[in-house]
Amino acid sequence: MVARSMSSPWLGRSRLSLAGRRRRGVALLLCLFVLAIVTVWITNMLDSATVYQSALRNAIEYEQAVYLANAGVHHTVAELEKDKAWRGVATAGGYPANGSYMATVVDGAVPGTVEITAAGVAGETTRRLRATVQVK
Repeated sequence: MVARSMSSPWLGRSRLSLAGRRRRGVALLLCLFVLAIVTVWITNMLDSATVYQSALRNAIEYEQAVYLANAGVHHTVAELEKDKAWRGVATAGGYPANGSYMATVVDGAVPGTVEITAAGVAGETTRRLRATVQVK
């Protein structure tokens, strides 16, 4: 006769298996927690990048509109250099992509001067400039 031990080899496996399942359950919860944190972090980064891009676009359009309005002033000064009696409106568009300007010249309050009012438009931004020029 063969003597059998009181403890079964299957009994040890079932305990090990139960402990392994518990560890796998904790690992799953830990992975879900890390995944949730990474998702929130990535969402926050994308939102920040969107705000940054919007602010950058606004700054670029602001500067382009100022330069376009300045171009309108220079356009009218060039017209006045050709003809000192010229009064009117100077316009141009398509700069740099969808920008434009419009400038008007009227007689100034002081004799021998003209008032130039120019507006530059870049995207959704409009900037206005006023200049008083002495005409000799």
